[in-house]
This record gives sequence, C-alpha cells and structure tokens, in this order.
Amino acid sequence: MDYSRLQNAIDSAKKLTENDKLGQKVTALIESLKDCIDKLSSNNQAEVDAAAAELEALVADIQKLLSEMGETTIVEVEKLVEVEVEPKDPFCNISSHKIWPILFFISLAVNAALVVLIVVFMVRRKRAHQDSTPLVDYDIGDDEP
Repeated sequence: MDYSRLQNAIDSAKKLTENDKLGQKVTALIESLKDCIDKLSSNNQAEVDAAAAELEALVADIQKLLSEMGETTIVEVEKLVEVEVEPKDPFCNISSHKIWPILFFISLAVNAALVVLIVVFMVRRKRAHQDSTPLVDYDIGDDEP
C-alpha cells in the first residue's frame, strides 16, 4: 500500500486548518462533532448538555467569522496614482501636434520671402556696380610718337 498521497493530503489539510482563526475553529468543530456523536450513547445528561453547548458555541463562532469575512470595508487612501492613457489615434494623443504642419508652411513662406529679398538685393547691387563710363572711340595710332 502506498499512503504517501493520503499523507500529503492530510498534511495539507492540517496546514490549512492551523494557520488562521477560522481553520482552528473548523478543527475544533470536527473534534467536538466526533465527541458529540460518541455522547449520543451516553446516559449522563450533564455530559450531553455540555457537549451540545460546546458544539452550538463553535457553530455560532464559525458563522460569525464567515459573516465578518463577507463584509466589505472601504479604505480611503490618499495617494496619487499615475495612469497611462492610451493614444486616441495610432501615432500620438497630443492634439498640439496638429500645429506642426501650420508652422511648417509659415516657415516655408518666411524662407521664400527671404530668398526673394536676397535675390532683389543682389540684382540691385549688380546694377549699382555696372560701369557707366561712356565708351570712347580710341585708336592706337592717335598716340603721340
């Protein structure tokens, strides 16, 4: 016979019933129930009444513990919690990013205006530096010997 599985189950049940108040009450209830079943054949009324009182008290305690477990307690905590916000569109959730195209076209217009101003300035400068002296009809033979 291999009793290892049964022994492991018994050990697990003992650990479960020994760790908390409810588990200890359940263990006491099982032991008291065994004792009460044995008292059913007793002829002593005092023992029977004492066993019944003990069993009733254990049942009442277990019911009280179970009802306390079912109560909801609201605890208020003063703490800021950071929450990640999912984007509204696949790329970004910042609405100010719509301004970037507008700024691009404004920048493009300013740059085009600067290029026009530079071209106008260069053309005017070139005109200002043109040689305006009249050409003279000059022949080399006219020089003195």
